[in-house]
Amino acid sequence: MRIERLILAWLWLILMTFSVNASAAWVLSDDTQQTDATVPCCELYVADDSSLSASQVMTLPPAAWQSLPTSRVNFGFSAKTFWVRLTVDNRAAATKQWILALDNPLLDVVNVYLQSPSVPLRQVAALAEGDTGRLVSHPEYLVPLNISNDPGVSTLLVSFQTQGAAELSFSVWDRDSFIAADHRRSLGWGLLFGALLLMALYNVLLAVSTRVMSYLTYAAYVSCATLLMAGLIGFNSYYMWPNSPWLQHLTTPFLGGATLLFASLFLQQLTQVDSKRIVISRWLRVIQLGTVSYLLLVFVLDYRTAVLVFAGLVVVVVLSLLSISCWLSLQRVALAKYYAVGWFALLVGAFISSLAYLGWLELPVSNFTPFLLGAVTEVVVVTLTLAMRVGQSYRGRQLAEKSAMEQAHRVRQVQDKSMQMQAKANADLEQKVQERTFELEVALRELADTNRELEEQNTRDALTGVRNRKYFDKRYIAEQRRSRREQTPLALIMADIDHFKQINDTYGHPVGDICIREVASRAAEVVKRPGDVVARYGGEEFALILPNTSPEGARQLAERLCSAIRDQGVVTGVGELPLTISCGVACLYIDPQLPPETLLAQADKALYQAKQQGRDRVCVFITEEQQVE
Repeated sequence: MRIERLILAWLWLILMTFSVNASAAWVLSDDTQQTDATVPCCELYVADDSSLSASQVMTLPPAAWQSLPTSRVNFGFSAKTFWVRLTVDNRAAATKQWILALDNPLLDVVNVYLQSPSVPLRQVAALAEGDTGRLVSHPEYLVPLNISNDPGVSTLLVSFQTQGAAELSFSVWDRDSFIAADHRRSLGWGLLFGALLLMALYNVLLAVSTRVMSYLTYAAYVSCATLLMAGLIGFNSYYMWPNSPWLQHLTTPFLGGATLLFASLFLQQLTQVDSKRIVISRWLRVIQLGTVSYLLLVFVLDYRTAVLVFAGLVVVVVLSLLSISCWLSLQRVALAKYYAVGWFALLVGAFISSLAYLGWLELPVSNFTPFLLGAVTEVVVVTLTLAMRVGQSYRGRQLAEKSAMEQAHRVRQVQDKSMQMQAKANADLEQKVQERTFELEVALRELADTNRELEEQNTRDALTGVRNRKYFDKRYIAEQRRSRREQTPLALIMADIDHFKQINDTYGHPVGDICIREVASRAAEVVKRPGDVVARYGGEEFALILPNTSPEGARQLAERLCSAIRDQGVVTGVGELPLTISCGVACLYIDPQLPPETLLAQADKALYQAKQQGRDRVCVFITEEQQVE
């Protein structure tokens, strides 16, 4: 009987041992709001072959899996595929909604699988950097989980690949608790980035108002550092370029290099490193040249190499700037010691984060947190330093203004004495200036009158006294624009003296000139409106511009002109000669699509038709039928 009891006791002990081992799972209950993965329930498998499926991985022998010393996976930069298996015991009610949060939004590919006691292994999420596959709209990778609460444990299988740092931790949230915590966290990020951007904007305004370039350099530094921090926590890839992961891989190292470049430029401008410190000035130029070279190499390097080079560049540049700041502090350079404090904080944070990203240091928080704390501390310290510099500049300006006012008072006393001496001389000079000014005004009026007379002569035909061809060309263009603008008809009459060559050949050119003058004189008498223009177009040809005139009105005026020439001969030295003219009339509402010379060509065509029909007549170009009547 005792032996039986002893056997039963051993069996009970063995069952308890198995039950304890079975309970080494990630326990979720109704009271759970947020829980991180516990160490006993986390196992890792690192695969060189990225083509393995989840089913193949689940059938691997236990020896292939390794227990994680912590709940955070951190293997530095690796191109392998990482599989993490988590055992979950859901003891909560079936209505409880869970969210799996993965704290590294920069992973290239993440796949999540779930196996429950009553449901076989199935894929519940296939995520990629940017906006691909996200089941919850959020910068982080969030996966809603429907974990069975049947007796037994469920298995979460997570695989991920990345070109960057292979680090990841897991936490499960109650949905309502996550929303409340996310609101607080978003508010914190908003306040942080808002404060940083406000600092940048404030320094831009300082640069504009003071014309000091160091403020603008610092604004660029803060802006690049802010964008870099936003990129490292996944904001850039989610909000700015969700469908372009390659842009995230390009901008992260580029913004990092730009931050270091502006930091070195700002140190050089803030401490006013000049030619007396040749070694420091040259070393800063070397740093700046190196960062510029890195910015160019970012476009050709792969992401992993660019980040590794940047990590080394951060250590070199920050150490250099910290050393320079400390040395300048020992040399009693103003504000250098505060700059050294800020850079020391950034150096410590960047150094710790670099070790964590390379996989050489395990942190209980995100690898990005030390760098974030150091960067915020550095920005705050340097901002306070700039505020102190503004204060010093203000006090310096006050002293300078006081000194300037005293000097101005002394100068004013001297000026008062000199002003008394100049007063009499100014009175005499003013009288002379007034006399000269009056003479100059008289001369200017005479010159203006002469210019008007010359301008008038320049637009008149020397033989006839009517307007010349130059004036006609300008007025023709101006009236066309007016007609197009006001939508009024513009008429043009082209008149030519009949048989004029015969008159010249028979009686000579002096008689021909008399005929031309007489035609011009009678044309000017026929035209009554001040806006109408009579111009000698060339030789024995005249042109009449008639604004706001219908075809019929233009034809009637042309008929009166022909009658005025025909009814009375021209008195010359060889006696009275009969004279007639031919007229071509055209009228258009100017269309901007027509060439400017259309109206002139139509009138000329009508004139040609009048000549062909026997001269001493008027022909009108009919637009609708595109023919001459």
